[in-house]
Amino acid sequence: SITGNQTLTNNVNVAGKPSKGDNVTSQSSADVQAQESKILVTKKANLTMASPGASVSFTLWVNNTGSSVLQSVFVSDLLPTGLTYVSSSPEGTNVGPTVSWSNIGPLSSGQNKSLQIVAKIAGSITGNQTLTNNVNVAGKPAKGDNVTSQASADVQAQESKIKVTKKANLTMASPGASVSFTLWVNNTGSSVLQDVFVSDLL
Repeated sequence: SITGNQTLTNNVNVAGKPSKGDNVTSQSSADVQAQESKILVTKKANLTMASPGASVSFTLWVNNTGSSVLQSVFVSDLLPTGLTYVSSSPEGTNVGPTVSWSNIGPLSSGQNKSLQIVAKIAGSITGNQTLTNNVNVAGKPAKGDNVTSQASADVQAQESKIKVTKKANLTMASPGASVSFTLWVNNTGSSVLQDVFVSDLL
């Protein structure tokens, strides 16, 4: 493995022997500048908990942490079941659950680029479910093997559910009688309901 920049020196020695007389010799060398190729991707979601219908924004940071230029950089992001694609910036290619960028390079040593994906929590959620969004990146130097990195970000999907029941204190009454109605409003899901509106029609 190469760390940073390293000079690799290749030496050669030759010796020739005439039919009569002393040997003759020569030496030479050639240097190759070996550069480290390395890439790192990190990811973060703007929400750690959300319920169906909520949009979650994922930010990806792709960093060239080596010393060589990465001429081309491929990014592939896989949305899990429960998340549906809404948009990406810069615009990527969306096929099914996959969002990809064919080349966000070149990336110089120390350079980074950020990408964003917006996805919506869709479908039904029962209780709490962890939705894990994975990303893979591959960088290709001008000469040498590809380098790769992976990252993920979790969103806790929580079920939103509410139930109302009502009971009257009287089941039969005559004109002039007062009837008391009791309403029970229950949060039967796993997410906090910040606002609850109640409307009763007599």
